[in-house]
Amino acid sequence: ALRKCAEAIELAESLLAKHPDFPEAIELRRQLVLCYDMTADEDGRQHALNAYLAEAEKHGGSEAWVLAIVGEAARYGRAQQDLRAVQCYDRLLARFPKGRFAAIAHRGIAPYVPYEQREQQYRLALSEGDWEVRSRLSINTELIMMNINRSRCRVALEDIDRMAEEAKTEHERAIAESLRGLALVQIGKDARALAHLRTVVQDYAPEHTSLARTHLRQLE
Repeated sequence: ALRKCAEAIELAESLLAKHPDFPEAIELRRQLVLCYDMTADEDGRQHALNAYLAEAEKHGGSEAWVLAIVGEAARYGRAQQDLRAVQCYDRLLARFPKGRFAAIAHRGIAPYVPYEQREQQYRLALSEGDWEVRSRLSINTELIMMNINRSRCRVALEDIDRMAEEAKTEHERAIAESLRGLALVQIGKDARALAHLRTVVQDYAPEHTSLARTHLRQLE
């Protein structure tokens, strides 16, 4: 396997030296990062990663650069190479310390850091990013569930209030109120949670209340 990787690297480097601007150059540079990764050549990997990011930016600007490095971070995350994943997000944050790209970095870093830092990362992601509804809902849910599970329900309830107030869709409001029921259970107010979740199921359309219905059945 190592021999084949070495052969692939040699072939790729040769192609890029002779035809640096051929249409598949970006993809080939990405494959080179993978090859150096597999051969445990850290210097080669860093050089290949820099070249890949530069090639992406050359053709697609900053947006393409960000997509490329986030893609690499996600790949390292899937491979359980947590340190390298965080290094990618740190690099993104170093280049874009504010704004929506910074928000992507903060959200990406969050799963890899201790709980005390994770909450801050989620909050920075929410404050810096102009997220579409699905992503904002996901971040809020992760933040609130993290604090419910840690028995930090006062903080969770404050975030639920904010989430409900800022909600732009019925689905977001329904999820916020469903999470409120979970927080009430966690602080021992089962009867109140039961009544609240029944109200959620009654007031919102069925496609928005699967979370509420699941926990309502458990309480009942």
